[in-house]
Amino acid sequence: MGIQNSSAFFPHRFPGCLRRHLSALALLGGIIVLLTGCGRPPATPLPPVVSSLPPTVVFSITPTAPPPATPAPTSTLAPTLPLIPTSAPNITRTHTVKSGELLGQIALDYDVTVEVLVAANHLDSPDEIWEGQELIIPAAAVAAAIPVSAPAETPTPSPGGVSTSLPTPTMTVAPMASGEEAWTPSILEGDLARAYPVVVEHERYTLHYPEKLLESERVTTQAMLETAIARIEQSLAIHLEGRFDVYVAGSLFAAPDVALRGRSFSSQRRFFFLWDGSGDAADRQYIITHEATHTFTWNTMGRPASVMLHEGVAVFTGMAYYEAAGYIPLDDFCAILRRAGKLPLPSTSTDFGGHLSDLETYYSAGSFVRYLIETYGPAEFGVLYATGDYRAVYAKAQATLEAEWLARLEAREIPAKLDEAALVETVAAINAAYARLFAYFGGSPEEMRAYRALDQARLATLSGRFQDAARNLAQFEDAFASVE
Repeated sequence: MGIQNSSAFFPHRFPGCLRRHLSALALLGGIIVLLTGCGRPPATPLPPVVSSLPPTVVFSITPTAPPPATPAPTSTLAPTLPLIPTSAPNITRTHTVKSGELLGQIALDYDVTVEVLVAANHLDSPDEIWEGQELIIPAAAVAAAIPVSAPAETPTPSPGGVSTSLPTPTMTVAPMASGEEAWTPSILEGDLARAYPVVVEHERYTLHYPEKLLESERVTTQAMLETAIARIEQSLAIHLEGRFDVYVAGSLFAAPDVALRGRSFSSQRRFFFLWDGSGDAADRQYIITHEATHTFTWNTMGRPASVMLHEGVAVFTGMAYYEAAGYIPLDDFCAILRRAGKLPLPSTSTDFGGHLSDLETYYSAGSFVRYLIETYGPAEFGVLYATGDYRAVYAKAQATLEAEWLARLEAREIPAKLDEAALVETVAAINAAYARLFAYFGGSPEEMRAYRALDQARLATLSGRFQDAARNLAQFEDAFASVE
C-alpha cells in the first residue's frame, strides 16, 4: 500500500524518483522547497516453491521468522465465499437453555465441543443442565451456520446399496524418534496461519499443514482426502459446491480437545484431522472421511436436527474403510454390545465427546443411520438430517424405526471366532485408560509413550485381536505408572 508524501521524510527510500524544485517568492528571508515523491515500487515476489505434485497443485510456505505486526493472509478463497477469520473476537455470549435441549445439541449449534461448554460453565457432567439456565458460550465459539443452497443433482448410487469398495490409497506412517519427544499441541483456533504454514491449493479445497510434515505425507493426505470426497458424495448422493479448508494436525490437540482425533467447524467449511503417527491406514482414512462428512452434510443437506444424526452419518461413511481392512464389522460390534446390555440407544444417547472416550455412542448412531440409509435411501435421510421429522420422512416414529434396527441386530449371527465377552471387557478397559490418561494430560515423554501403547490397544481391539490388546494395555500401565 502506498504512503502519500513519504519521500519528503525518507528520501533515501525512493531512489530514481523524479524531484522537481519549484521556485517560490522569498518570504521573511526563507525559501520553501516542495518535494513530490513517486509511489513505492512493488515488492519483488518470492520465487515459487518447487514440488513434485501434479501441475494443478501449488505449495506456498509461510516464512518461519517472526511475523509482522499485521500479517497478510496466507491464502485467498474463491470470490463467491467470504473469508473466515482464524480467531474469534473476544466476546462472551450466553445461551438460555430451553425445555428438552441437550448440551450436545447446544454445542453443535455453536460449533464447539461438549467439553468446552462443560469447562466454561463448571459442570460436573453434560447432563447437568436445566431449563432457563444461562450457559456461557466461550469467545472462541463461532457464529451460527451460514446459509446453504439446495444440493446439486448427482448420479444415483448403483443399485444394491451404497458402494463400500472405494480403494484406500497407500499410506505412510510418520517416523517416530527413538526417544519420545514432549508434546507440542496442535491448535484448532487462533493463529492458524502460523501453526499450519504450508498451504496446498486445490480446485475444491485448501490443505494446511504444519511445517514438519514430509512432502510425501502431504501427497498421501491429499490422496486420502480425494478418496473421502468420492466416498461421501457417492454414498450420500450429494455434491458440495464451493471451497473448504482442511487442516492436518501433526500432534494431539490442545486441551480441552486432547481426546479428539478430528474436529469439524462445519458452518465455516473447515475441518481438522489428526496425523501424529497414531492409528493405521484404515484408521486414518476413517477419521478423514468422518470429519469431511460433517462439513459436506451440513453444507448440502442443511443444519443437522440432532447431534446423533450428524455423528451417525459420519460414522457410516467412514466405516467402509475399517470393514475393508478386516476390522470388526459395525453391526457385529453393536450386536455384541446389545447382547451384553452395553449398547447406548440413538434416541437417548448424548455422549459424543470423541471416539476415544465415547466409541459405543458413535458406533450405535452409525449403525442406526446405516440401517436408515440402506433401507430407505440417502435422499430420504437427507430430509431427516435437516428436519428430524421421522414420521414425515418414513411414516414411522423414531421409536418404531429404532425397534426395527435393534431387532435386526439381535438376529445377527456373530462369527464364532469373535470373543464377545473379551470385546465388551476390553472396550471398557480402554475407555477407562483414556479417561485416566487425558484427565491431567501434559504431554510428557512418559505420557506420550502411554498414549502410543494405548493407541495400539485400541487398534487391536477394533480388529478383534484381544490378546494383543491385553499386552498393549499392560505396556500402557507400565508407561503410565511413573505419571500417576
